[in-house]
This record gives sequence, structure tokens and C-alpha cells, in this order.
Amino acid sequence: FKESSLDQKLSILKQSLLDKPQKILLPSTDGLNVYNLSDIVWCEAQGGYSVVHFINNRQLIISKTLHKLAEMLNDLDFVRIHQSSLINLKYVTKFINSRNSKVVLINDIVLDISNSNKDIFRDRLKSYAKSF
Repeated sequence: FKESSLDQKLSILKQSLLDKPQKILLPSTDGLNVYNLSDIVWCEAQGGYSVVHFINNRQLIISKTLHKLAEMLNDLDFVRIHQSSLINLKYVTKFINSRNSKVVLINDIVLDISNSNKDIFRDRLKSYAKSF
């Protein structure tokens, strides 16, 4: 009985992981716009606003703080790497592990990783991608 209950729970967990949201609603001056999460490469803080950088090099300034975006996206494939940066792990091409660690995203975007976020980033990257 216990084993089938465990199998059932694992099945529910697997399904919930597969059911990750694929879209995000972001505010605009005239309402809400729907975007694909997979199109977001990274987000940066600009005061009380955030700049969302998309795969097509488009940018969108929204009236939400990076803290709020991080809360919404942290359980997905996004990780906060710095006070001013939140990245989509899907677009990481290189992790430069040094005293001043950096991450390289597609299109040769290089961002600093704060010392306080380095271990969290490394752990999230390792769980996101297979490593040797």
C-alpha cells in the first residue's frame, strides 16, 4: 500500500513539474501583455522599474521591481545573480568562476555575479544542466 501511494505522489509531482507556466503577463501602459517565458533572456533593475531583455533583442521597461520579477520567476528556470540582474538559465553559455565571477549569455552578453549569489547560481546551473 505504501509503495503505490509513493508512486502516486511521484506521479503527481512529475506532472506538476511538467506543468510549469509557459507564459507571463507583464504590465503595459494600457493593460497586460502576454509573453513567452522562453523568450526572456534576462532582466535588469532600473530603480523601481525593470528592463526585460528578449531573445529578439527587444527590451521592455515595466513598472515592477526586479525583486517582484524574481519572486514570480525563481521557481522556473530563472535565477537572481546580482542585485541588478535576473537571468534565464536556458541562455547561459559560460560561467566564469573567479574572484569577480561572470556569466555569459547568448549574444555575448556578459553579466557580473555577486559573491552572495555565486553559490546559488552554481547550484541552480548544475541542477539545470548535466555537468561532468
